[in-house]
Amino acid sequence: MYASQENDSDISRIAARYEEAIRNGTSIFLDAIEWIELMEYYMGEMIYDMATSAARDAGETYPDNTELNITRGEVYIYTSSMETARPIVESLVERYPTMPAVKVLHGMYLSASGLHHRSIEQFLSAYNEYEDPHRLNILLAEEYTSTGNYIMAIRYYQKAVLLAPEEPHLIDTLVDIYRINESYTLASHFFERLTEKQPYNAKLWYHLGFFLSRIEKYEDALKSLEYATYIEPTWSLPYYDMAEILWEKERYEDIISLFTRLSSYISIEDPYPYSMMGKCYHQIGQIELSCENFLRAIHFDPLNAEGWYNLSLAHFTTGHKRQALTYIYEGIECDPADIECLRLAWEIEESLHMWDEAESHLEEIINHSDSNQEDYMDYAYFLYERGKYNDSLEILKTLRLLHDNCHEAFYHMSSVYYALGDYEKGNNMLKKALSLAPELLHVMQDNYPELIENIPQLKHHIHRVDNQKGN
Repeated sequence: MYASQENDSDISRIAARYEEAIRNGTSIFLDAIEWIELMEYYMGEMIYDMATSAARDAGETYPDNTELNITRGEVYIYTSSMETARPIVESLVERYPTMPAVKVLHGMYLSASGLHHRSIEQFLSAYNEYEDPHRLNILLAEEYTSTGNYIMAIRYYQKAVLLAPEEPHLIDTLVDIYRINESYTLASHFFERLTEKQPYNAKLWYHLGFFLSRIEKYEDALKSLEYATYIEPTWSLPYYDMAEILWEKERYEDIISLFTRLSSYISIEDPYPYSMMGKCYHQIGQIELSCENFLRAIHFDPLNAEGWYNLSLAHFTTGHKRQALTYIYEGIECDPADIECLRLAWEIEESLHMWDEAESHLEEIINHSDSNQEDYMDYAYFLYERGKYNDSLEILKTLRLLHDNCHEAFYHMSSVYYALGDYEKGNNMLKKALSLAPELLHVMQDNYPELIENIPQLKHHIHRVDNQKGN
């Protein structure tokens, strides 16, 4: 209702006269229609104090004008002046209970009072006769959203969009509701209809591509997103969504081409494309270009721990351990709680024989809220390799308490018991491991070959199990 009337010179002049009269303490004569237009103008411009002032003065001038009182009631409702709105609404409902505009006003009052189901009843009762169906669709959609009935909210937002497809905020709201309710198939069908009607609207193609990707129609999604880039080649968002799909498809060279094309249209000052290209170059073995792009990503966001992590990983995998360590420390400084940085840090430190530093980071990791079973086993094995058998065993016991489905831990615990010389517990733990997960015997064989070789009892037991599996 309250669309901006900024370019309406007539109402602007009336507003100027009204404001001058207020400043001078003089009166102004306006007919009922002009008062209504003045109130709508102020509401559209979000000048709420002037809207309520106009509502008060209009009521004093024309206290019995029905249309004017409906607008006054709406102004008071929108400005949360519920006590002022109440007698206006009650009077209108009593006098004109079947008038569609009064039903809508009543519904708005009920909504503002938190009575959303009753509000919906009022709106629906006016639906077939109300003069502004677009507005009523929006009101109903908002009410259904308030009640959590997203399917009905979608229904009325769709109706509103079809009546006014040029209003982008409506489409954005509808997209939000689709996402909240995960109504991706419904959304893709609706945006297919919209793109047929507006084939040169890049945002519609983008939304269609997004929802198609959510229902795993990836090739169709890529086509829709690519069409959006052709219509608006400088809009980066479709490129980003395409990159995510292509990454899942391991189409690394296509991602590089995609962002190269974007860079031909605009100067990219966002770390994401460079980070993504860095990962792609890393995947195809072009490490120098990988590092170059990671450095660009960090340049545009030097506080991004992920950027430092990627740069460190690229150097570590090519044997540049010291440089990798410098970079991962930068990442940890940016975000001390980034568990991926902490994990990479201890691996680099271990490879450099920085045992104390590695152990310190492993301790941080298992105390992290996002730690997992692998973290505990990494820490336990690290301690085992340092000869700290009892400490290793304590970590494995903690792992079993936190993750009782981690059967792999029994193989590690059995090995540690054997290393401690407690063959009885080692045998018992190995039997338990074999009864729960015999397919994981390789965990012991891969990680503790010297232990198996040096303990005849354990070696004999392992060979016997292997022979049984072979038979």
